[in-house]
Amino acid sequence: KTRFMISKAGAEVEQADRTKEEYVEKIVPVYPNAVLNKLTKDKDSFQAAYSTVDDVGDALNFYKDKMVAAGWRLVEEEHLIEATDEAYDSYEIPQDSPLYSKELAELSHSVRIFNSSLAFKRADNEDCNIMLSGVGTVEAKLNKFSLTTILINYDNK
Repeated sequence: KTRFMISKAGAEVEQADRTKEEYVEKIVPVYPNAVLNKLTKDKDSFQAAYSTVDDVGDALNFYKDKMVAAGWRLVEEEHLIEATDEAYDSYEIPQDSPLYSKELAELSHSVRIFNSSLAFKRADNEDCNIMLSGVGTVEAKLNKFSLTTILINYDNK
């Protein structure tokens, strides 16, 4: 017979993670399929790191649309795409990561790296910079990016 136990400590950790996400969501929209990896905050600012297996272009379009709808003004946008074999050689997703997939691990090392930066302002004192980085294969069978990292820097001066 197998028994399962749900610990109170695990529930508290899950609630703490949800509280962190709610803190960010009160200030900026959060991409729906993103996993919060790290949040650091102080009195007037925070830095949040998210990851998703969704295409970086989808996340980029989400932020361009939802930030403006939330009252933010896009003041700067930059993009860089590069193709490389070497970058992937030193980059591995751990097997215990929620982003790990066998398919991704078995792909060749030909990848594209897409970096984008969006700078937003709201009112006179609020700044928000969102950096998106996508890593994906150049094989035709997987034309979309396979891993997207989203970094949000918010400052209320």
